[in-house]
Amino acid sequence: MTATRFRRACLAVAWLATGAVLAAQQAATFRSGVDLVRLDVLVTQGGKPVGGLTADDFEVLDNGVRQPLRVATLAGSVSVVLVLDTSGSLEGPQLDQLIRASQMVVGLLRPEDEVSLATFSWRLLMPAGSGRNPAAIRAALASATASGTTALWDALFGGLALAGGSGGRSLVLLFTDGLENASWLREEDVADAAERSESVIYVVRPPGPAVPQSSLAAAKNRLRGIADRTGGSVVDTDTFGQLPQRFTAILDEFRARYLLSYEPTGVRRDDGWHNVEVRVRGGRRTVKARPGYYAR
Repeated sequence: MTATRFRRACLAVAWLATGAVLAAQQAATFRSGVDLVRLDVLVTQGGKPVGGLTADDFEVLDNGVRQPLRVATLAGSVSVVLVLDTSGSLEGPQLDQLIRASQMVVGLLRPEDEVSLATFSWRLLMPAGSGRNPAAIRAALASATASGTTALWDALFGGLALAGGSGGRSLVLLFTDGLENASWLREEDVADAAERSESVIYVVRPPGPAVPQSSLAAAKNRLRGIADRTGGSVVDTDTFGQLPQRFTAILDEFRARYLLSYEPTGVRRDDGWHNVEVRVRGGRRTVKARPGYYAR
């Protein structure tokens, strides 16, 4: 066994120990169930979400074939997974601002919503109390400390695993200020897991560490590539003081997304990847959704 395969085997054992492997398997395939496809769609105009749309306002093409929509509704209950970088660069006031922003998100959740938490540096920590127990999440946030390196890909995979175990529409809110330097998993493995999940990933990036701008730009592009596969976004901040505003704006935007559902018609339901295009009739509107799904 090579060193790389040995490290991945160790990681698999760690997931088994925490129960995350089961959740990851549940999230591994976009759960169209072959007979039903669900798409999480954001419609904006002038940078602001557009409300009041119905199924008649949308057009969905599945591998080029127009689909009859069953449902087009705004978000009901949501499941928020906070994946927070607590590596050494976050020590001090930066961590305080991150905790404040996260506590605000928890405080804005409704009784029917769920919330989970994962913090990471060189390792991933998933405190008990996920689900409809915001008090446990607040307590875990209050006790968070910063140290160590940044296992970014391991953390994002863990967040997707937590989201896969939820019962509702899931928002994975990833915060990181650094560059990947400690993961066992590969970027392409996590990108594939994101593509096969039903979660929407939003990434928040504050001012980065003292490294070349080219490195920061490359890291941002990699994260954007993964977020785009889920219909999500990367959000930049100029200061850590903007984190509460950015976090709450992301939650508001996620609630303003539409859930489109349809039974695939005129296309195979077991032939792998399907390209999906979502259009909105009328006006200069921007549509953001995942680019497709796996049918199998």
